[in-house]
Amino acid sequence: VELPFDHHDIRVYIDNLFIEGLLHSVPHEHADILSKTWAGIGVRTAPIEDRSRRLSKLIDSLEASIPAEDAKHTDWFHFARGWAELKKVMSNEDWGLSERQSIQIKELSRKVDERFLAWIHRRYAGLIQLPANPPVMVHHIPRFLANALLSSHHSSPRPKLALVVIDGLALDQWLVVRDALASCQPGFRFREQAVFAWIPSLTSVSRQATFAGKAPIFFPNSIQTTDKEPALWAQFWA
Repeated sequence: VELPFDHHDIRVYIDNLFIEGLLHSVPHEHADILSKTWAGIGVRTAPIEDRSRRLSKLIDSLEASIPAEDAKHTDWFHFARGWAELKKVMSNEDWGLSERQSIQIKELSRKVDERFLAWIHRRYAGLIQLPANPPVMVHHIPRFLANALLSSHHSSPRPKLALVVIDGLALDQWLVVRDALASCQPGFRFREQAVFAWIPSLTSVSRQATFAGKAPIFFPNSIQTTDKEPALWAQFWA
């Protein structure tokens, strides 16, 4: 009712919404007929064929959208979401990849690594200068939370915020966790925002920067350990 799905300017985006996992396909009594139309991507037919078709489209979509060497950091955030979706689809053990898909993914992975490394050399150093709202690197997170609290100081009762850090959780694994949370708690709302880790992305460097709200250069004495995290966290809020 709200969206004119028969309009070309809208329809051109529908594929991507299903491919990237933002919309989910549904069963339909006329699935055999609908699967041959533009709406086919959103209709479940044979599960293995559906997944294989979606995987092929996802590979093509990612291949065409690898960010350039001088891309904005937000382009990599968007790409990472699609890349995570690809890894999630691949990890399903109920079915294997075709030989062609395996070759495509291997070649795509090589291209992504090369392009991302080139981008890191060119643009990563400038990320530290960006404002913390929205956060771009892990050390921006406490400042972002503080800003959120300050902007809600008129609210009554005052809202509470929690920072939950799950060490070593990859973005594709988060998609699995999020889906599980959403199925258990249908009322939950998710507003997702990616951030860059510090390099090297070791716990004592990157996670410590998260709690300290500072770049690693400001906590040299504890760079090899995580013992100071509670003190650095308390120091930030003080």
